[in-house]
Amino acid sequence: MLKNYLKIAWRNIVRHKGYSFINIFGLAVGIACCVLMMLWISHERSFDRFHANRDSIYRVIKETKTNGKAMLDARTPYPLGPAIRGKVPEIINYCRYQGFESQSLKYGNKLITLASNLATADPSFFEMFTFPFVQGDPKTALRGSHSIVLTESTARILFGDEAPLGKTLTYPGGWGDFEVTGVMRDIPENSHIQFDCIVPIKDIAPGKEVGDNDWKPLFFYSYVQLAPQSSAEAAAPKIAAVLNENIPNLKAGILLQPFKDVHLKSNFQWDMDNYAQGSQSTLTIFSLAALGVLLLAMINFMNLSTARSANRAKEVGLRKVSGARRTEIMGQFLGESVLLAFLGLFLALVLVFIGLPFFNELVGKKIAFAFLFDPSLILGLLCITLLTGLVSGSYPSFFLSAFQPARVLKGGAVSGGRGQAAMRKCLVVFQFALTLFLVMGSAVVNRQLKFIHEKNLGMDTHNVVTFFMPLEDNPSTISAFLANPNVLNITRSDPPQMEQRGMSVVTWEGKNPGDESQFFPVTVDADYLHTFRIGLAEGRFFSRKFPSDATDSLVLNEAAVHRMGWTSP
Repeated sequence: MLKNYLKIAWRNIVRHKGYSFINIFGLAVGIACCVLMMLWISHERSFDRFHANRDSIYRVIKETKTNGKAMLDARTPYPLGPAIRGKVPEIINYCRYQGFESQSLKYGNKLITLASNLATADPSFFEMFTFPFVQGDPKTALRGSHSIVLTESTARILFGDEAPLGKTLTYPGGWGDFEVTGVMRDIPENSHIQFDCIVPIKDIAPGKEVGDNDWKPLFFYSYVQLAPQSSAEAAAPKIAAVLNENIPNLKAGILLQPFKDVHLKSNFQWDMDNYAQGSQSTLTIFSLAALGVLLLAMINFMNLSTARSANRAKEVGLRKVSGARRTEIMGQFLGESVLLAFLGLFLALVLVFIGLPFFNELVGKKIAFAFLFDPSLILGLLCITLLTGLVSGSYPSFFLSAFQPARVLKGGAVSGGRGQAAMRKCLVVFQFALTLFLVMGSAVVNRQLKFIHEKNLGMDTHNVVTFFMPLEDNPSTISAFLANPNVLNITRSDPPQMEQRGMSVVTWEGKNPGDESQFFPVTVDADYLHTFRIGLAEGRFFSRKFPSDATDSLVLNEAAVHRMGWTSP
């Protein structure tokens, strides 16, 4: 009978090509949306899962309160790591980390600008995190003074076919020479820690200038590894106690964020070394939208199947007269819908293969189609397709198998009565309502994106290119840029899109002693306003005509003036 059911199902598909195409294509679109969401969710959830110690590593988050408002900061003071190593028994290892963007390295006469970061970390970095090495020993690679570890791509650019180990590289920023002690594989795209090369933390400017007992506001990202059976809830207050003991006025709390949650569940200030940071809520919203599209396809299948019930009525009647039970007829129609769903799956895979590059561009990812062949994804996809076929065919199978043979063979009406009509009407109403909801949601998102792109930010960034230059003032370089007729102006400043570090120690006339307002200073030159076409509300901007501006002057924005309570600063 199974062979007979499959034969009848195939004949129905071939005989009613238009109906079959609408059903299969509808299911294919719904399944394709689910496949794309599965790929995206799997990619997002795979971040940082390749580390062997991922379950025991936590990121240290500092919690302070300003004017009664809690502020979560992903940075911690420089000496915190060494200080907690011996005082918090739950911690068996720690590592400080920070990346420096847009840096350069020099080998001989070859100077390259790094595509990602030059990073700095404690020697324990490769003990805690799993980054496979091609050359060198990860246990000792960062223990030597002025050592440097490169990724494969960076080593290939610098040395070509030469053996990189033992070679000397120069960092033009003034940190000196570094000896290559290791070459590691390129960091996977699904890692929130990204860099092209990494050096010991004590060989860069902050590490040289301060010691492990100097709690100045130099901030790094701190990671700790807990001992087996240790609790993050028990370790966090002990870390906070060490922090507040050394900075009594801070009154900070500590949260330990699981390492595997850094990518999707981070909503902290100054979290700048968190590559391609994602959002769990965004994944949830888009997943619900994909399920909505699949649900629309299922309802469409149900409505079309019941609308064609008159064409299958005599077939059902003859089967029942021949001795077929209702459960067998239900099985036949469910089998047909499952077959259509799997045909839709094959078409969905074609749609995904064609549309994946556009989807990657939309979400800013590099998801490969081959990622779909992960066993867990294949199993999930087969389950979704089977469930889609069963759900889509459930109502038609119940409806068609309920026909009475005597009535349909005599040519009587095959309507299921008021109950069945009400069910179809409810499905249609729900289908239109869900469609309207998705359309309205898309319109709202589109307007929000348009608002973001067209909102007046107070500065004009159109046709402004940002790039890295050495800190030394070089008038000839500036003049060379301005000599190009395509360059209208040039300015040097902190990167305009980088979150600055807050300062709560700013004082002014009439300040309330309990006011801990955060100020965010930005260093700029005299051409900053003109380059970004920013309006000046009062007074004058910095000028090269007044040498004292470089050391004794500052410009406030209106928000700062309002916060200080001044009318005319």
